[in-house]
Amino acid sequence: MDQLCDMLFKSRTTVNQLMGEVKSILSAYDLSLDKRPNYGVKVIGSEYNHRQCLAEYSIKRDIHNPQTIRNSLFGDLSSEVVSFSFVKEIIWNQLQNANLTMSDRKFENLMVHVYIMLIRIQQGHVIKEYSFDVNNIEATPEYKLIQTCVKEIETQLSVSVSQLETIYLTIHLLGVQCVDSQKEKQIYSDLISKVLQHIKTKMDIDLTGDAELKENLALQKL
Repeated sequence: MDQLCDMLFKSRTTVNQLMGEVKSILSAYDLSLDKRPNYGVKVIGSEYNHRQCLAEYSIKRDIHNPQTIRNSLFGDLSSEVVSFSFVKEIIWNQLQNANLTMSDRKFENLMVHVYIMLIRIQQGHVIKEYSFDVNNIEATPEYKLIQTCVKEIETQLSVSVSQLETIYLTIHLLGVQCVDSQKEKQIYSDLISKVLQHIKTKMDIDLTGDAELKENLALQKL
């Protein structure tokens, strides 16, 4: 903890307060902090959930300025550079070849996850399993499209992308509809409840019983 305080130039009291906020954010993604004396601090949870959290909180989303995306993950660590523009071109060309159109928001989301996947693979963090059923994903046209993209990325960047990683990208091309619907509903319901409870605690505004608000928030999940 002392080392972390020194790195952040913050007092132990301030860091402890920040840790509380970090834990709250991580819990929304079923992640937790493992703190041990003389060991350090580590985020515990599935690789899939790690990436979901990274995509939301660690990346400045501006696909027209790829450097901001890289810097938001790694600062000036040039050894971690992946040619984002090059990968973006590969994905875009394959989408055009397949006559598949999508909104800027959806394309941005896909590219963020492509980039996160490549960086995490470089760091040795790969997806080994899913907590939901993905068997139906391989039968989709989107999976075939992502397979084509992955093969070109593997060839051009000399990187190995597994079947589970290909499924990961397909999930974000399809959107969350491909996840088991009941599990999906429960995930978003729990997340919305936690957000509203946080608002109640921090701002003394109680929206936890507003069913219409919860329903409207759930409709915005895509």
